[in-house]
Amino acid sequence: MAEPEGHPGHGSPSGVRRATVLTMAAHGTVLVALAALLVIVVPMYEEMYGDARLTLPARTRAAVHASNLARQYGFLLLPALLGADAGVFVLLRAHRGTRALSVVWSLAVLGALLLYAVLTILALRLPFLPRYPT
Repeated sequence: MAEPEGHPGHGSPSGVRRATVLTMAAHGTVLVALAALLVIVVPMYEEMYGDARLTLPARTRAAVHASNLARQYGFLLLPALLGADAGVFVLLRAHRGTRALSVVWSLAVLGALLLYAVLTILALRLPFLPRYPT
């Protein structure tokens, strides 16, 4: 079925731009939330654990290390990750018939970011458990 004149659909250039902007906004929002977790929340836990002189499990130490990297290099990593993500997404959307691939890419990126956030939060909670694995 043909689209009406002047109506930007998914296959039109303006439809592709709109989908790209919306997807990058969603990815950027999740990435900024993850950065806030690493830059604000993890250091609070790190200080609390340091004050309590707890021996941290490896997973928690990894979250602290990722936080340190984000605090030191986040101003470079955030735009680089968003740029690379946008580049792949645009390449996938640029060719007809690859819309499904761009949707899969988008869901994979969002899923990976959310999974990393959940694993970071869980790693921060490990020292509170009565017996945590090292």
